[in-house]
Amino acid sequence: MSDDKVTITGRMILVVLVLLAVMVGSLYFVFAADLTPTEEETAVEQEDEEDTPTGYMIAGEEVEESDAEEFIDCLDEGGLIVYGSETCPACGQLAESLGGYEIVDPIWVECLEEPERCGEEKVKGYVPEIHFNGELYEGSRDPQFLANEAGCELP
Repeated sequence: MSDDKVTITGRMILVVLVLLAVMVGSLYFVFAADLTPTEEETAVEQEDEEDTPTGYMIAGEEVEESDAEEFIDCLDEGGLIVYGSETCPACGQLAESLGGYEIVDPIWVECLEEPERCGEEKVKGYVPEIHFNGELYEGSRDPQFLANEAGCELP
């Protein structure tokens, strides 16, 4: 038996690490090049973007922005006020059924931003609370019922 021992030096470890880094880097560039979309994939993505709705959803139906704004303005003129909070799930459902937070601003009082107003005007201690012409409304929160109460038509 011979006493042939292999001594691993710091330089050997460094060489192996550099070789591994070069190999991994090469693989990265090979696979990254394959991830570039083809013309066909780009065309499919553009078609998908064209199918994406650009309007608002009111009562589960897509409507154009102008129709959604006109509907919210009609509700506002009909005396509807909703006291709510963006942190409240029921408020979120109500806001979404009316087109979303970005469109309901004329009829929405955000109680986290206006706590004094909510405290003074609300009758009950929870949100969402709906009023028509200053009176508490305890009927259905369905957009069709709210539209009927305000004298509006769904878009």
